[in-house]
Amino acid sequence: MTKSHLFVLAVLMNKKITLKDIDSNDQEFIEFLEVCVPGTYIDKLENGIVEFVPGVPLNKKHIQFNFTIEIHQFLDAILILCSFLEIEMDIIGLDTKNQRKLKSEQKNQTDEQNCYTSEIYHILPKLKVLSLFGVKIDYKIYHISDWQPKIKLNLINSQPVKNLHSTTLKNNPKRIFAHLFNHEDNKYLSRGILNWLKEKIEHIKVDVEWQEPREKNGQNSNHKKSNNDKNDIESEMLQKRRGVTCIFSCDYIFRCFTITKLNTDILQAEMTELFKEVLIQTIDDELLKIFLLAASLAIDTSNCEILESDISVLKEIGSILEVKWKLNNGKLAVKGINFQFE
Repeated sequence: MTKSHLFVLAVLMNKKITLKDIDSNDQEFIEFLEVCVPGTYIDKLENGIVEFVPGVPLNKKHIQFNFTIEIHQFLDAILILCSFLEIEMDIIGLDTKNQRKLKSEQKNQTDEQNCYTSEIYHILPKLKVLSLFGVKIDYKIYHISDWQPKIKLNLINSQPVKNLHSTTLKNNPKRIFAHLFNHEDNKYLSRGILNWLKEKIEHIKVDVEWQEPREKNGQNSNHKKSNNDKNDIESEMLQKRRGVTCIFSCDYIFRCFTITKLNTDILQAEMTELFKEVLIQTIDDELLKIFLLAASLAIDTSNCEILESDISVLKEIGSILEVKWKLNNGKLAVKGINFQFE
């Protein structure tokens, strides 16, 4: 739970909240809300305490905002706000790329491959999860700079959420279909890893496929090289890029990376870590908790159920916002505030 989530929940409840220790990132998100929700502002009180006062959200609005920081850290909060508004957002900001360095100790770290993953593409599994509850947000991602990691994220929601069917946070394995493409042999995926994946995701499909890299101008490795090709450094580099290619997908591809010249033990350990990291992010239970709570607060529904084990989320919010709930057969029915757009 971040301050950005609390700000969005305050907007949905149309209630003031008092917080301490607002940093520059929080301030920038508040400036974003001031654009999305006219009339929003903060009052600075004593001893570093501020009062956040939400305005009134307007439907059929097109907003533009430039972040000076990475967009991905506010992605959950932005998607939750967008879910309840009829709005189009053009958001510009930085997009970080996670750098993973995989080193072969047996070769004195000479075979090192940097694998990059774009943070903003985590929006894909998040939208898939939200779609389970009727959220239909169209999106486009534009890379607007070749010399710095800057992007524009376009979000359009023409059907804001107005009602929510009874649901729980129990894992629904059918919501994720992951396809893993790896090197030519299953030795890179131990039986333990495969069993772990199948426990996490029912109906998971693991395909084994060797993927040959394409050369310059779309030529494949069987193409007979000309003299010019033989002297082409780029073609030679492309030839050396053969390796393990992994693609994770959930009705879409959201991560792809290639690892070259690594021994089996190191590769297996690194892939195990990456599989767990990616799949946990895909399942995204934290987003579900926040969204279900936001839905109950925004549309005055009492049939939005959260498992008793997740009561900590409600307690955290309840310490700042007035949230009502009742316990019934181990499930928490959250009672929200009647909220309508003017």
